[in-house]
Amino acid sequence: MTPQITKPTPQETSLAQREQIVALAAAGWTRPAIAAAVGCSVRTVRRWLRRAREAGPAGLAYQSRRPRTPHPQTTPPAVVARIAAIRAAHLGWGARLIRRQLDLDGVRPLPSEVTVHAWLRRLGHLPDRPLRHKPLGWSTPPTAPTAAVWQLDFKEKGGSRI
Repeated sequence: MTPQITKPTPQETSLAQREQIVALAAAGWTRPAIAAAVGCSVRTVRRWLRRAREAGPAGLAYQSRRPRTPHPQTTPPAVVARIAAIRAAHLGWGARLIRRQLDLDGVRPLPSEVTVHAWLRRLGHLPDRPLRHKPLGWSTPPTAPTAAVWQLDFKEKGGSRI
């Protein structure tokens, strides 16, 4: 038997409160009176009474909200192991080369370069380096001095037309 998991957030009712809800309902209290006595909403009282009615005392136990199946985009453990093996064989390789090797090995689904980099970091293969400024290829043009004055004179060609 697994040990009882404690509740994850302080907003939820404790097991003692749930048992108190059931006991007060058995004593003939109304739902609004139970909610006021326990310090929760009438909806919460209804929920725990329904669960106690359907599953008995086991229905009052904490029910995890964690999904039972993994997310579809989760990297399979075999791919993570292959990333670790390639990195162990080639210490100088980064995410781009490791992803290329995974592609050549026929690994499907092929993770993105960002995913490979994230797994390398999680596995402890990449040092945490501070971000450095990388030049973008074009330097900014020099600014003109602020005291420079430009003047343009315009004279119509051919003189006046009177």
